[in-house]
Amino acid sequence: MIALSSITDEIKTLDPLPPTAVKLVGLIADERSSVEEIGQVIQYDQALTAYVLKYANSVFSGSKRQIVSIKDAVIRLGGARITEQLIGKHLQAKLKSPLIPYGYDESDLWRHSVASATAAEMLSSCTDVKISGASFTAALLHDIGKLIMCRLVSPEEMKKVWEMASDQKTSCPGETAEKQILGFSHPEIGAHIAHAWGLPQPIVSAIRDHHETLSEETVTDTVKIANVTARSIGEGLGMEGMGLFIDDAVAQRMHLTRDSFENLCAKTLGRFKEVLQMFDI
Repeated sequence: MIALSSITDEIKTLDPLPPTAVKLVGLIADERSSVEEIGQVIQYDQALTAYVLKYANSVFSGSKRQIVSIKDAVIRLGGARITEQLIGKHLQAKLKSPLIPYGYDESDLWRHSVASATAAEMLSSCTDVKISGASFTAALLHDIGKLIMCRLVSPEEMKKVWEMASDQKTSCPGETAEKQILGFSHPEIGAHIAHAWGLPQPIVSAIRDHHETLSEETVTDTVKIANVTARSIGEGLGMEGMGLFIDDAVAQRMHLTRDSFENLCAKTLGRFKEVLQMFDI
């Protein structure tokens, strides 16, 4: 069984998010925040300012005119996408590591995380439900608990997890098997990480509940859909495979039909390759 103290100790070994990223996530999660407030946070970080302007003027951004101010860059790109980039760059090396206990080769977790964030971004064009900017960050980080899980759990213990998950008699999801055998699930550990980093509660809750069926928070629902979408386009299958589906209640709350979900998958797949290139700008 995994002790909470062990999780806390392992979280301390992860580099904390840059202060600018934490401030931005808080602003993006607050619907009352303005473009000016987001720009003010960015403009006092010289390295981030240079990166954002370069990003805003890249071929990927699709801008038809040169952007020279942070305010215009925020308007062009959106604060959520900038934040996703900042956090993604910070975690890129860690998420590219192979996670053998989950059946992930090198870069598999990274690609799944980016695909999920991309799906969260694309969802707004497939539903009339308003998608919070916090959803992109939550989708990007939803499986970060797997990093700590792989450090704390032996291969033998994880083997027991997958044996329980694949046993037709028990027929339980992987995260349920984790909880029963190890004492903690990767969503719970991920929530501890997000909380330790000072991220807003909607993100913490979405990471914790992205496999739960009872939560009715929009950010959580978005992450659930984004997770399934990423797997549906073949990113992040691993040991869990395609054993996921979008709950009918989630689909109803998010006004998502079968046709609109298929449209979401197609848009995510098309955008995904572009987003991967974006991280190498």
